Amino acid sequence: MMDGLLDKTIQYLVDNGYQPRKTSETSFTIELTVSGNVLTLECELPEFFPYVFPSIKLTEESYRLLAGTPHRFTDNSLCLFNPADAKPNFLNPTDLVLCSIRKAEGLLAASFSGENQIDFQEEILNYWNKDNKYNIHLFSELPDDVSKIYISRVNDKKGGTYLATSSSSENEALYERIKYGDPPQSIESGLYIPLQNGFAAHDVSTEKTIWAAIAKRISSQNNKKICTEVSSMNPNAHHFYIVSFPDNNGNRIYIAWRGGIMSKIDGFREGHVSPFLYWYLQKEDGKTIDRATVTLCMQTRLFSRGSYGYQFRFQSIALVGCGAVGSNLCAMLASMGTTKYILIDKEVLTIENIARHICGYSRVGYPKSFSLKWELQQNNPNISCSDYFEDAFSEVLKQASEINQCDLLFVSVGDLPVEAYILKLAQQGCITVPIVITWVEPRCYAAHMVYISHADNAFENLVDFNTMMYKNTVINQPSLFIEHEPGCQNGYIPYSGLDVQNFLSECLHVLSRICSDDTMNGNYHIIWVGELSEARRNNIAIHPNFETEKDFSLIIKRID
Repeated sequence: MMDGLLDKTIQYLVDNGYQPRKTSETSFTIELTVSGNVLTLECELPEFFPYVFPSIKLTEESYRLLAGTPHRFTDNSLCLFNPADAKPNFLNPTDLVLCSIRKAEGLLAASFSGENQIDFQEEILNYWNKDNKYNIHLFSELPDDVSKIYISRVNDKKGGTYLATSSSSENEALYERIKYGDPPQSIESGLYIPLQNGFAAHDVSTEKTIWAAIAKRISSQNNKKICTEVSSMNPNAHHFYIVSFPDNNGNRIYIAWRGGIMSKIDGFREGHVSPFLYWYLQKEDGKTIDRATVTLCMQTRLFSRGSYGYQFRFQSIALVGCGAVGSNLCAMLASMGTTKYILIDKEVLTIENIARHICGYSRVGYPKSFSLKWELQQNNPNISCSDYFEDAFSEVLKQASEINQCDLLFVSVGDLPVEAYILKLAQQGCITVPIVITWVEPRCYAAHMVYISHADNAFENLVDFNTMMYKNTVINQPSLFIEHEPGCQNGYIPYSGLDVQNFLSECLHVLSRICSDDTMNGNYHIIWVGELSEARRNNIAIHPNFETEKDFSLIIKRID
């Protein structure tokens, strides 16, 4: 079947002025004259053609006639169509091949004329990231000018993975978050060089050629600054250099390499090294540059690439209570962009906790605050946490100035005396940020999130002083559901981690809306109703105010 289709395709190309030559049951070649140069295309009809595009590549002899060409895969085939924008016309396979050859012809003509130079700049990554030796994870937003970078090594795989930041202190803190508190063995200095326009892969195959290419693309002022910064670095060490330049969309492309040692140049003072002059004076030996892949790990990039945007309202939060509710709350806030946490809890993680806590068996025996800090920072090193293994009564007051720099103080202890004490601190002006109290009713038949921006009468509006319980509870007499294990003095409330996640997911969206809408300034009680139908089947008493509520509904009450 492919043989018949191939013959039809060849005849169709002949009818359109080409001279193809069949080379196998699925392939043929075509000679093209482009800008006075004779080039040979190798065309292959893949197994699933015409539902996929034909593969078209230049012979090695033809590639040598070009300084280079963009839109080129690592197997030398040409990238002619973007799968996101174009789909193969499988209803007309012969015309599909003709269109592909004409697209290749136009691409090659633009390569000879230099019209697609900016395409070279974008596709340098195809070349640069092939068989690279190093990986650099960049965690800092870098300036618009030439500047030093600071780099530490985190593993030995494939030449090594390195963390790059704009300051040594930032690098040390980042390394310690990733490596469980261990300080880096050493922090190297390197150089960041931003360019206004880029270059093609064939321009920068060796260190001599890359410095020559950079010299053509920077001002004399930046030339001098590069020489000054390089002169201040250890002349007997290999240093990393990161270069960036814009792509078609205004984003920046980053590449890097591990530079060679620059020995003293005769006639120049010790410590005054010009990398441009040094490499200009070296003989071209054809040694391939030690390339490094640069991966952007900054929070802004991660949350523009993998979320709905970085501008989330809660950039920093404090949390009292790092148990099931508190840990899942932090995980959700982290997935929405929160980067700074103050964590307070006096308990350690136990075996009984791990069914609904985000930390697992490996953290059992560690303080909950530290375990949660470890989990958050390991998942995203842009996150920084302060953890306090202390009683909330003393620690909240002790850390009040730090807490007041946060966007919100969450209280997830399910303990009325602690919550009352923190509200008292707010009434006294010791805590000035809005407070969010969360708790769960038995079996998660309901759960609550209370937002308090004005603490004056908050406690009185929340609590029934006759029963010393919160108002608006959904299940009557929730104390009846507290369970105990043999020999254990502490009771626990049964509920699942999945229900907690459902509750928090719903309420965080409402909380975000309350905090971002000036017309909603006030105190609010958000009630999440769980699977009340099950409670009814089990003849569990439901408060009359909620008897008709449907499963998984949400109720918002203003309480000030």
